[in-house]
Amino acid sequence: MIDSLLERVSKIRENNVTDSDGLVYVSGVEYVQWIYEARIYLEEKYPHKSFTPEFVKESQRAVGNSVKHLDIMEGILKSVKAAQLNGLLNEDIAQDFDYMS
Repeated sequence: MIDSLLERVSKIRENNVTDSDGLVYVSGVEYVQWIYEARIYLEEKYPHKSFTPEFVKESQRAVGNSVKHLDIMEGILKSVKAAQLNGLLNEDIAQDFDYMS
């Protein structure tokens, strides 16, 4: 999933970035969908990692605003992928405790 999210960034940059009188911003349905798919991925796989709320924070400000938010979110996803490939990042595993035992 993370590979697909990262591959789609270039299409978002092509189709959803607008330069209007020197203001460069990103908007559109594709962008919103990408943001929420990435949030779901991170919130499901890594709910307790510090980068997940950082991604969420950037995503809340992203649509219709500077391309810097897309840059930050892409950077977070690239870092997650690199950490996965290097064995530095494991999925958070929800632990169910049976207190009745």
